Amino acid sequence: SPGIEAAVSLGGARVVAVLERRRLSRGLPQRLTVENGPECRSKALDARAHQHGLRLEFSRPGKPVDNTLIEAVNGRLRDECLTQHRFLSLADAPRTIEC
Repeated sequence: SPGIEAAVSLGGARVVAVLERRRLSRGLPQRLTVENGPECRSKALDARAHQHGLRLEFSRPGKPVDNTLIEAVNGRLRDECLTQHRFLSLADAPRTIEC
């Protein structure tokens, strides 16, 4: 995974911060497929994507089949990691997951 972020809620600014860390370490892809949640439709993400020439492609609302790869990754992460570990805190989650 290019980045794992653990939080109760991820706002647009937090998504931008994750993408910025990714950009500095590995660069950005030409396009990014995202869901229709408020964090992905935020002005902050839209502005950063425009600034870096990153094309945002939105899945259709209620259509997880539009993004089967990420759905498969999420399911595997949940099955192989999240249901098998207890996290001491939100800060502990990424350290445990990335090991």
